[in-house]
Amino acid sequence: LLLYSAQQTREQLMPRPASSFLRWRTARGSVLIVALLISALIAVALGSYLNLNLTTTRLAQRTFYSYAALNLAEAGTEEGVWSFNRASAGETTAWSNWTVTSGAARQKFSDFDFGPGASGWVKVYVDNTTPAPTAQPKIVAQSSMGGSNDTPSTKMLEVTLRRRAFFAGGLVAKNRVAFNGANASGDSR
Repeated sequence: LLLYSAQQTREQLMPRPASSFLRWRTARGSVLIVALLISALIAVALGSYLNLNLTTTRLAQRTFYSYAALNLAEAGTEEGVWSFNRASAGETTAWSNWTVTSGAARQKFSDFDFGPGASGWVKVYVDNTTPAPTAQPKIVAQSSMGGSNDTPSTKMLEVTLRRRAFFAGGLVAKNRVAFNGANASGDSR
């Protein structure tokens, strides 16, 4: 049978692979490409998950440092109030550990250890160590807390003090005290 070029059979135009080995090799290559794509997707997902975990850990550590710095600033203001209370009680050593210049005092408390590699300090400034009875002295505390490889977290706290009478909220009566209401109560301490 003699065929012209326009009359070629399908087998002549598209020859089949010579053996089943070639078909298996082509299928194997396709499976390899699909496996590589799936592995790349898993690697991207794991990388994103690790990045999320590292960011969360850094944020938690930063929050810890921030709250610890606030606690240090509060402790510094307490030191200032304690020295005022000691001076009001007549102790001459109330401001002895402080650097006092022109009626103002300052002191730095350092070496607060908050675990491996985390430390902090607080600086306290008092504007008037011997205030007049109507004066309102201020205590300013600045604290810093951080790790050796981290940016420290810094907090600043300002407290204005005022004097008050011992019994400013007390109750005074001459003969008797009458309470009205369902929930009236008293404490004689």
